[in-house]
Amino acid sequence: GECGACTVLVDGRPINACIALAATLDGSSVVTVEGLATHEGALDRLQVAFLAFVAAQCGYCAPGMLAAATGVLDAGSQGRDEIERGLAGNYCRCTGYKHILEAVEHVAVGNCETGDCGDCGNRGRTKHIASEASVLRVTGQPGYIADSLDSEMLHGAFVRVACSRAAIKSIDATAAEAHAGVVKVLTGADLLREGSIPRFGSQVDDEPILAVTETKYEGEPVAAVVAESEHIARAAAALVRVDYEELPPIIDRAAALSSPPLHGPGIGGGNLYGESNVMGEWLFESGDMEEAKAASTVIVEDVYRAPFAHHFAMELPGCIARPEGAGVVVESPVQHPFALRRALATMLELPESDVRVKATPIGGSFGSKGYPKLEPVTAALALELGASISVQLTAEEAFLYAQREASDIWMRTGFDDDGVIQFHEVEADFLIGAYTDISPRVVSKAGLHAVTPYRTKARKVRARALFTSTPSTTAFRGFGATHTVFALESQLDVGAERLGLDPVELRLRNVLDRGDEIYGDRPADGNWSELVATTADAIGWSTPKKAGHGRGLAVGLKSCVPATKSSARVVLHRDLRVSLHVGTTEMGQGTHDTLRSFVAGLLHVDVTQVMVADPDTDTVPFDALTASSRSLVHMGNAVEAACHSVLEQLRDAVPQSTLPGEPPRGDPSELDIHDDLLSTWHALGGEEIVGEGIFQAPVDESHFLGGPAPFYE
Repeated sequence: GECGACTVLVDGRPINACIALAATLDGSSVVTVEGLATHEGALDRLQVAFLAFVAAQCGYCAPGMLAAATGVLDAGSQGRDEIERGLAGNYCRCTGYKHILEAVEHVAVGNCETGDCGDCGNRGRTKHIASEASVLRVTGQPGYIADSLDSEMLHGAFVRVACSRAAIKSIDATAAEAHAGVVKVLTGADLLREGSIPRFGSQVDDEPILAVTETKYEGEPVAAVVAESEHIARAAAALVRVDYEELPPIIDRAAALSSPPLHGPGIGGGNLYGESNVMGEWLFESGDMEEAKAASTVIVEDVYRAPFAHHFAMELPGCIARPEGAGVVVESPVQHPFALRRALATMLELPESDVRVKATPIGGSFGSKGYPKLEPVTAALALELGASISVQLTAEEAFLYAQREASDIWMRTGFDDDGVIQFHEVEADFLIGAYTDISPRVVSKAGLHAVTPYRTKARKVRARALFTSTPSTTAFRGFGATHTVFALESQLDVGAERLGLDPVELRLRNVLDRGDEIYGDRPADGNWSELVATTADAIGWSTPKKAGHGRGLAVGLKSCVPATKSSARVVLHRDLRVSLHVGTTEMGQGTHDTLRSFVAGLLHVDVTQVMVADPDTDTVPFDALTASSRSLVHMGNAVEAACHSVLEQLRDAVPQSTLPGEPPRGDPSELDIHDDLLSTWHALGGEEIVGEGIFQAPVDESHFLGGPAPFYE
């Protein structure tokens, strides 16, 4: 009854299906999202508007949102306030609601009577770019992981200890194993390999699939119950008795720095493991600090704290694994299928070719579904029992599997009389939870670019990652930049106040511009002062504020992940349809639709002829990851190269004499006779042509992150 994702129309009134008893609806008319389409399956005007306004991003909330919006429209609501009230019970985690409200309001005021109005078409998204997958989102048809369950599968549920940290004395599963429908109860002792519990991780293999001797955070699994249904598995899990001793928790910075190590030596292989709770430390220095301090007349110093934050995607974590041949197949809504394949192969001691990862549609992620979490234990259970196993988490459990780092940042900044920044001193401590996950990348990048957007005479930044007895942290949109931006921009606002300067003017005096040197990385690549000025003008910075209203402007910077590879395969079929095979996953950001438009433009085919294959490590070429806002640049270049390969092969396959003019022999992108090539090749009965393309960002092993930033954001 909370999220509204299951909203349906009962006798024209929106209700939450999850809390409506079916027996009470006898004789009622029930309309689901599938019933919104008009005659012969044509989309309803509201569904068309949702496509045009990109109001269904990952699509998970779309069926309920469309049903609720239909109820709002049928009630005659037109104003924004009425629409907002009508949709108040429906959550969305991707859009920020802006596009949803625009789409509903667009239909409400009568601009979309036919469902094919010019305004929708003019947005360029409905007919020309919207893919089959986009249409599936507004018709309630994407196959999310929970849609893949079948009656032959077994189901897993975990036994957890309700204590921040515990030494496990014994586990009694007698009652659980006697429960009807239970197949097996497995503890860490059942899954040992050569005396050790299998471990996994994205950077360091330090997280056990089940805790054996000690839990490091509240809710860490200590046993898994496998049963004929999820209901039985959960009921039996509650019967397992764990005898444990509570250990002192480590839940804040002070405790992390003063407590004995959470991990013993040798776990994970970090240089400080076993000596302290400091997982890693990174120091960045430049300039003459003493000279810069002497030139400073205004010094701002403060501490900025940010708490842990959970991503909470609408689609809860879930995973399916089954044995196949000598290996395992894993289905998961994972952002980085190839990274998951590598982690699973390492943990299971299998060749990567024996591990197959099929990425299902993602109902929201924001980083939470990027790296191995639920998949390793599910795969291990499937191989142990030789059966297909599904593990689906509850909303409460989801909080245990992903969160953003908490931070404690001390910052001191010096300005001269003109407001020019002279120095920054920064001590940034990040609480990363019980295991490493992707934290070395997050914390090191946060430290590297902690003060980057602005020129400074000197800097000293120390960033540390601290273990705590809390759930592990992972990538979250912004990847560490949000914490340091919060601190840095607060410093500038306070500095402007003390200097008597306008906050925008202070930023314009200090912000880097194109070609300016950036500490430890490639030069600035944008006209950032122009961006600041344009933004200030766009929000009416110099105009009087309304009573009771505030106004602010901040500059945030992050760099794309460096030195990564993307590969693409483009197949031109005899019927002039095109298949695009990429490892980029789609979670509402629209990359698949945009890549389709690239292919259509380069090959001179209609975008409706371009199909994007589902990400599957057995069928698509390698892609490093779908994160860091890298995909359109990295995969886009790979797709372009693959299309050029198709054009070159096509040109070579078509005899010169059959063409109306002499084709140029230069860069394939200069070809202006694609249509002639395609039609002639087709007339000649040409077979399919396969083009491969690769984009590899340059690697520089001497660079701190392994290569320069491909671009800044």
